[in-house]
Amino acid sequence: MTKAWNLLTIGGLLLIMVSFFADQIGVGRNPGFGWGQGAGVVLGLVLILVSPYMKRRRARLPDSTDTATPQS
Repeated sequence: MTKAWNLLTIGGLLLIMVSFFADQIGVGRNPGFGWGQGAGVVLGLVLILVSPYMKRRRARLPDSTDTATPQS
């Protein structure tokens, strides 16, 4: 099973790559580095920076199989 933090890291890297090379691959509207590409790079960096936090947070949470179910 793929971990969410792996998906965030890979998604962030892909977003940065597409943003940087948008004009070359035909996704960009105007020549040059536009505001949309800048926003893509910033969002990609945020995703990459959040992924280690998600990994540590998940490691600290108790496993759902370890907790006893309350009986009513």
